[in-house]
Amino acid sequence: MTKATVNLRNPLIWLRRLPHRNGYGVHSPFAYGLLTEVIYSPGRYYDYAPLDAQFTQRERLLRHRRVAVNRLLFRLANRWQPQYICALGANDRQLNYLHKGCSSATFTQKTSGEAELVYLGNSPIQIPERVPNGSMLVIDHLHQRRELWQELLVNEQASITFDLYDVGIVIFDRKFQQQHYVINW
Repeated sequence: MTKATVNLRNPLIWLRRLPHRNGYGVHSPFAYGLLTEVIYSPGRYYDYAPLDAQFTQRERLLRHRRVAVNRLLFRLANRWQPQYICALGANDRQLNYLHKGCSSATFTQKTSGEAELVYLGNSPIQIPERVPNGSMLVIDHLHQRRELWQELLVNEQASITFDLYDVGIVIFDRKFQQQHYVINW
């Protein structure tokens, strides 16, 4: 598939997901709150300006989606406030956004069972067999990892999943029933 084909497909994917915008059809108060207060957050956070300064003006114009994904990582870390963050395949910019989102977190590069927020960037790592209750998994480049996503959808430990097309978010918490949401983000 060429880049031109991918660029032409994105508006079609966005239109197909249009009914799943702004939390329509989401009945869980937790999931709706995460959507409206974190994923779709319109607010300007305190560290956006210095973090966005890492990108050149050209990169901000051409790769707006990467800036949006990095800001999402910041908001998720800020909301979740994990004690341990496992960032596999993350570049320096993504690590900066995660660190500024939760500066008290300890970062690790191992898939140990203690990380409460796991970020899979450009990493071919498999899902850990045991995931701690109350943890979050964020998968970048999800549209290229559909097999992994299908495994997660049937994983009994995964309670709530959000498919944002290029980012996937999985909540592992036994107090929630299993729910899978396709989100137009």
